Amino acid sequence: MRSVLAVVLGYVATAVLVVLSHAATHSLPVLLAAGFVAAVAGGHVAGAVARKAPIGHAAALAAFMAVMGVVSLAMPVPEAEMAPPAWWIPTVTTIGIAGALAGGWLSARRAPALA
Repeated sequence: MRSVLAVVLGYVATAVLVVLSHAATHSLPVLLAAGFVAAVAGGHVAGAVARKAPIGHAAALAAFMAVMGVVSLAMPVPEAEMAPPAWWIPTVTTIGIAGALAGGWLSARRAPALA
């Protein structure tokens, strides 16, 4: 149960930070950077909440992000003026996966040795 909670909380942390960054700016480069930072935070949260196997839990978060990226690609495209560039979803998904794994790595480095 703790593993599921870890991944869910990691995803929520990522989502909240992404929404806040979108409210602050519409600059695509800034949003990409903020998305990476948000995913690192989410991966770190997943690893910290899980306590054991932080990289594994961050990888589970990354896998969920990959699934959500595929779902996003399958969604209908909004009106032309509202549509993101064609490269946006694959790029954001890749950045999210990398960020979540980096956050798990950071969490593992900070975790105390388990006996």
